[in-house]
Order: sequence, then structure tokens, then C-alpha cells
Amino acid sequence: MDDEERPEPDVEGRERAAGDAVTVDAGDRALRRLGPERVDYDCAPWSGASRSLLASLLDTEGVEHVWQGTTLTVHARDTELVDELVDEVQTVATPALSGDAVRVVYEVGGWPVAFQTELAEALTAAELPYEWDEAGDLVVYEEHEDEVEAILEALPDPEESDETISADDGLVVHRVLDGVHAATTRLARDPQDPRAVLALDEAAANVELLAPPFGFSPVEWRSFVAHVAEVRDALNASGEDAVPDDELVELVTGLRDVVAGYV
Repeated sequence: MDDEERPEPDVEGRERAAGDAVTVDAGDRALRRLGPERVDYDCAPWSGASRSLLASLLDTEGVEHVWQGTTLTVHARDTELVDELVDEVQTVATPALSGDAVRVVYEVGGWPVAFQTELAEALTAAELPYEWDEAGDLVVYEEHEDEVEAILEALPDPEESDETISADDGLVVHRVLDGVHAATTRLARDPQDPRAVLALDEAAANVELLAPPFGFSPVEWRSFVAHVAEVRDALNASGEDAVPDDELVELVTGLRDVVAGYV
């Protein structure tokens, strides 16, 4: 499956918006509150889950915005922050299924990300289109049901795997998240600390095997796991791909601040 298209801001939307007629429609009133300097993002290529995650991040950051179908509109002053949020979602986003074909949903939203990733890789290798819905469950075309069933049967069952870390025990969840916090705290002081790098490697592996904890939606949890993996990969990059220390400090500090709100 091709990489998902990143929604780009439609700068021309600013000019179009300036000449909008005044109506009593609630959507139009919301648009008018944004003022004439506003920008549109076409998010049609994204799945519903990806758009839902972006909406959640916009709410968290307090960014005033309006959705018109799959088109996101924000004030021009917020585009830099919105671009950053779009990039964040892009790391875990999946493309929308197209057409009006009948679809089938598989309830895998509660799976650990490591198992979801293995499933996604198998679907991609089989060239079967899919998306994650707002509940984090897998959506495929009904015509591919037999192939998907065969893939699921060949994969390990997360509920029976010894590797899965249960999210039912709050102490276990706290210990896993605290592992990320402790490692990033040390790395913020010295991004080349080999023991701290190994500690984050272990912590990243643990969060990937942890089912979405209480308080996280499956989509939000997948985004957090991807954030941890991004920092882990940056720390382990070498040669031409090596990341400068100042950038590493910025990355680990950002992750430390995020996880600090959970521990």
C-alpha cells in the first residue's frame, strides 16, 4: 500500500474565505469566528481514526478549528502548530478506504501495538488495503475477508501470548511508563549515556507490548507508542543518519514532558 498522503494547507483558502457570505448556518458562523485569514487542510486521504486523533490534538492544544466533512479549517496564525500536529499524526496515520464497497470490522483496538504492527505488516505484504477506525479496530473490504482471516489465523493471539503486558494492573502500567520517564530524564542530561539508551530501548519494547491503558483511546495510545519509537530510533541512529546531540536532547525532553503527565 502506498504511503499515506500528508494533508497540506490550502493557502488559497484564505482569499476565498474573505469573501464568504454571511449565513445563519452554524458551520458558517464557526468559520466566520476564525476571521478572514484562515487556511484549509484537505484530510480526505486520511482514515476516520487519523482525523479523530488530529481533532483530539487540536482540542488539547486549544486550537480553534472547524471541520466541514473531511476539510479542516484553522486560523492562519495557527498553521505552524497545526503543521506540527499533522506531522505527529502522520507517523501513525493510515489512508482511508475508498469507494462504497462493503466493509468488515475486526475488533483489534485493544491489542498491544506490537501485535497491531505485525498485523499491518502482513496486510501490507499481502497488498490488502485497510484502515483503523476511531475505536482503533481494523477495517477491510468484505471481498478480502478470507485473506484477512487467513492472516489473523497465522498470527499469534495477543490474549494467549506470554509477551503481552496486561494493562489491567495499574501498578504494571505505571512501572512501564515510569521506565520511559526515568530513561528520558537521564538522556536529557546526557543523550550519549549508553545505559540510558539501553533503558529506553527496553522501555520502548515494553510499551509496544502493553495494551492501551485506561485513559488512553487506542488511537492515542498508538500515537504515544510511535512517539517513544521515534525517540528510540533517533538515539540508535548512526553514521550519516546520526542525530546531533542538541536535537536528541530536544527529542528526549519532549518525550519526558509528555510521559510526565502519566506517571
